[in-house]
Amino acid sequence: MPYYGYYGGYGDFFANNIYCILLIPVLLLSLWAQAQVSGNFKRYSGVANRRRLTGAQAAEAVLRAHGVYNVAIRPCSGNLTDHYDPRDNSISLSENVYNSTSIAAVGVAAHEAGHAVQYAENYGPVRLRTAIIPATQIGSKFSFILLLVGIGLRGGKGVKNAADFTASGGRYGTAVIFATLSASYVGGGYSSGNAAKAFSAGISTTLTLLGFSLAMVLIGKFLVPGVARFPGAVTVGGIVGEAYGKRARVLTGLFSFLCCAGVVGAQMESIGMVFHVLLGVEHHMGVLLGCGIVLLYTTFGGLQSVIFADILQFVLLAGGMPVLLILALLKAGGPGPVLEALPASYFDPFNGTTAAGFVSLFLSMMLGEALAPPYTQRLLIGRNAKGTARGTILSGLFSIPFFFVTGGIGLTAYALHVTNESASAMSASGG
Repeated sequence: MPYYGYYGGYGDFFANNIYCILLIPVLLLSLWAQAQVSGNFKRYSGVANRRRLTGAQAAEAVLRAHGVYNVAIRPCSGNLTDHYDPRDNSISLSENVYNSTSIAAVGVAAHEAGHAVQYAENYGPVRLRTAIIPATQIGSKFSFILLLVGIGLRGGKGVKNAADFTASGGRYGTAVIFATLSASYVGGGYSSGNAAKAFSAGISTTLTLLGFSLAMVLIGKFLVPGVARFPGAVTVGGIVGEAYGKRARVLTGLFSFLCCAGVVGAQMESIGMVFHVLLGVEHHMGVLLGCGIVLLYTTFGGLQSVIFADILQFVLLAGGMPVLLILALLKAGGPGPVLEALPASYFDPFNGTTAAGFVSLFLSMMLGEALAPPYTQRLLIGRNAKGTARGTILSGLFSIPFFFVTGGIGLTAYALHVTNESASAMSASGG
């Protein structure tokens, strides 16, 4: 099998997605830097300074030495959450810095006091930083949107006919099937939702999500091989039409539309909320912006653009979520303190429900969207049944640790006390 053909008609998969793959070293570098900071802080937290100054006293001494007397110094919750806030001219020191006499605490406190002195003395680089903050904030808010649109449009460059638009013709191999299915099943909505549920109720929802994982494995094992019987089909209606006739095809198309309309409506609602938080726009404007972006790249590129966007999302999720969890655990002091901070009820699979309710939700996760049109359509783009089955099973297996990672982010956010709202668990844990 030619290497070119195996990865789907666009040339080398890795060459075409090098911009996504390059994000992985950036995430790893961030993880390494955070580990270095946390490791050094832990090492010197057991070494007391000779003058027995606390972190708060050290910060105050630095400020006074530079003639700065109008900066408030106060404690804050969390581990290594120390910061200077120029908006209210205050220094916040974490609990293990504020009252600690360790060398690590004094170093961190003096560092934050240094920032306050820089602002007080109108330090040139600080003025420059302040001047460019609005631009960087705009860039950080819009960068992912622009990247998503760009990749989606790029994915549609080769669209010349209906077959290209629907990505039919069996052009995708195991890697692409695995990535696009994984992004669809464990996308941002399920990730943030699982983290929010873990934050508010513990492991129950994470365990029920394993119904999705089981469904994917079973579909790959038993159903995907049957796709070979319908080589020309590109939709669920197409399969049903070939098997049961035109009337069944029309009915399936109608119900598929209703199903997808509900799913798209829920997704647009979520996108509107995301844009409201990130961009500060009104919720209904966020919904319209999200609709416009999706319509733009799907109109130009069809399912091919969606697949390219899926690959980007998969790389970001698969690389970013574990890094986010590790950084949050480092901030909390490791898994031990997190487990100790959780209520006993959070380890109960039936927390907030009954055994029957748990089983019902598990089966709903397993059967509710297992063969929904958006997912089934991705099963019809494979180069061959064997590769599609392999990608589907790998996607199901991948989702198992991934669900525990996103659930772990929610539990760690609870232990860190970084927010009081479950919906903010994921974003707050990385703050």
